[in-house]
Amino acid sequence: MSKNITIHDVPDEAPDRLAARAARSGQFLKSYRRTRLIELSGCADHNDLNRSIQERKRANAVRLGAGLILGKLWRIGSGPCDEI
Repeated sequence: MSKNITIHDVPDEAPDRLAARAARSGQFLKSYRRTRLIELSGCADHNDLNRSIQERKRANAVRLGAGLILGKLWRIGSGPCDEI
């Protein structure tokens, strides 16, 4: 079931920017906002992401230091150390 949402205290320039983005993407403003809100609701926020990372770290007993990881990348030539 769909719901209506009202958002208060939006800065004056925000609707204009959204309208411009909607026009550039060939959408009506209403459908553009709906699409973006649905996309946003499916994304993890930084707290969810941090929690997920911490849970995976606790579950995985393997601990690799930055030096070991960078050393391996350097040896295989596929990392940021290529130019060093």
